[in-house]
Amino acid sequence: MDVQTQVDRVWVVPAEGLTVLNPLDMSVVPPEGAEVSNSVYWRRRLADGDIASAAPVALSQGDA
Repeated sequence: MDVQTQVDRVWVVPAEGLTVLNPLDMSVVPPEGAEVSNSVYWRRRLADGDIASAAPVALSQGDA
């Protein structure tokens, strides 16, 4: 039997023009995105179009 495992964490970015809060600490998800748990809350935000999943943004040497 082949068992598919789910990713525990995902990188999300808010949809253009929206402010999305992280319910764990009520912080705003920045426009460049954030890593969040792959929970029902975030899957619902994705289904509703409030966020998009994306690849993490790599910081260049000048950004650090």
